[in-house]
Amino acid sequence: MWKLEGVMNELKNYHTLSRAQYRGIKNVQIQAYMAAIAINIKRLVFCFLILIS
Repeated sequence: MWKLEGVMNELKNYHTLSRAQYRGIKNVQIQAYMAAIAINIKRLVFCFLILIS
């Protein structure tokens, strides 16, 4: 469970998931998916850079 707190912190603080930018459940869900995709891409790039060096 402690790993999830770091992910939620990053989503809230750096990807503005603490407040909904759009109205409606579907639009907020899309916002959450896009934020999660951004975090996953950042982590993949970081892991790839570690493997290269």
